[in-house]
Amino acid sequence: MLDTGARLGMLTGPDDTFRAVVDRQLARRAELAGIWSRYGAVDPTYFGSGHHWMSHPQQFADPWTVLGYVAAAWPEAHLNSNFIQLPLFSPIDVAEKVVTLDRLALRGVTYVVGLGWRPEEFAAAGTDVRYRVGRFTEIVETCRALWAGEDVKPGKHFQVSGRLGALPREEPTLVFGVQSPKAAERAGRLADGLHVSWVMDHESNSRINAAYQAALVREPRYWALAKFLSVDEDPARAESRLDRMSTMFDWYASATTWTSADVTTAITREQESEKRTITGTAKSVVDQLVPFAREFPYTDLVLTWLAPGTDDAENRDHFAYLCESVVAPLFDELGVPADQRTLKI
Repeated sequence: MLDTGARLGMLTGPDDTFRAVVDRQLARRAELAGIWSRYGAVDPTYFGSGHHWMSHPQQFADPWTVLGYVAAAWPEAHLNSNFIQLPLFSPIDVAEKVVTLDRLALRGVTYVVGLGWRPEEFAAAGTDVRYRVGRFTEIVETCRALWAGEDVKPGKHFQVSGRLGALPREEPTLVFGVQSPKAAERAGRLADGLHVSWVMDHESNSRINAAYQAALVREPRYWALAKFLSVDEDPARAESRLDRMSTMFDWYASATTWTSADVTTAITREQESEKRTITGTAKSVVDQLVPFAREFPYTDLVLTWLAPGTDDAENRDHFAYLCESVVAPLFDELGVPADQRTLKI
């Protein structure tokens, strides 16, 4: 997979609209798909933005609404929700939304769901962050039962009883977005796949994936290695592009400290290149990516590309350079057969 834009849902200016942001991304994808088609197949895929409440100054769109809009605007695409903080919702709300999207999205949806962590978001949902694991697990179990057509009973955290009217056409894919080995073990037992957050450093990423692999009880439908890329033949210029993400880094740094028995993560921009992103010349980036890609039997590589700037022509040329100098050589290094070289954009 190649995530071809900045975080969807984060607006480019105070007068921009979510619709305009999404429409620009959809229009751009057709052109970028044409560029990659010289090297392999294209699987139309839409990546959502994830979400946060009370996120000032960042601006996030409601993920469920955006997915519904894209299902109508781009029916050829498979949809990937990116991170949705599941414990902020009720199980019946999640179950009904997923069924509705199942009936709207012709090629299906992959839901990446996480625990969340910000106390103010849980307070806004009428609960406490201390209950996030219990709420998360109950939501997953209740939704799976509802989607299977079962009659559910009230649980510890939610008073949901009865059966759904409409059911999904096929079993929904729930991928757990995680940030610790303990959460990865939970994913191995309960989820259809794993997506480790981009904020984790390379070492923590490996520990988390190892915990998931050890706990697996069924073949994953989706197992993603997610990395941010900044590529340029001038390494200093590649490094400088990280500054364009300063607003996002600064917001996460002020809003976020991830802690668990296994992992403590504090974001600082000075650590991004060394510990979280893959930055440098094309050859250097490929050399850095290959060991990560071979470490576990991933189904997908989710590579978020940091484009040079805001000029469409410049970004298009850089994407062509990326395809030729990074993605195609990466497939070569990994020994991917020619008929399996598919880019999801």
